[in-house]
Amino acid sequence: MTALIALDYINDMVTETGKAAIAYPEVARRGVIKKLNASTAIARDKGWQVYFVNIAIDEHCLPAESQLSTMLGEAGACQFGSPGVELASDVARLKDDILLRRYRLSAFQSALPSYLRPGETLYVCGVSTSLCVSSTVREAFERNYPVKIIEDACAAESQSVHEAEVGVLSMLAELVTSDSL
Repeated sequence: MTALIALDYINDMVTETGKAAIAYPEVARRGVIKKLNASTAIARDKGWQVYFVNIAIDEHCLPAESQLSTMLGEAGACQFGSPGVELASDVARLKDDILLRRYRLSAFQSALPSYLRPGETLYVCGVSTSLCVSSTVREAFERNYPVKIIEDACAAESQSVHEAEVGVLSMLAELVTSDSL
């Protein structure tokens, strides 16, 4: 019982022209999409379920007073129904992969819990390490799921932010790489 949860590999987050692409330079530099695609291919070969859990917000999703809400709102980013919340064209999604919408930072703020089995091992990767990956890993830990972070398939707005967050999360989850799955 194992699942791979891929977070926010969407146009607004991981493409050069994305409206919320503050992590794009790191996504490109680290080859994150290539490592995501390698990870999902291995996961499928092993019979794991792959979930793409993407944020798609409207005016009722995030607290209006938050800096994140202001930033996304002013940029018109990650808006439900927009092309910005579609998977980036270089992400290899197959028909058996499950695509879910979430309205908050954690993947658990979607239909994901209805698919998961108790004790299922969760491999998590995404953009940004410091927001959606962090929130998902922390909530998975709180819900007693064994968690592994595919570290090289994640990125944040800078390498130092990514490393700091991964350092903290390593107390809750095992760190793995795309070539070690």
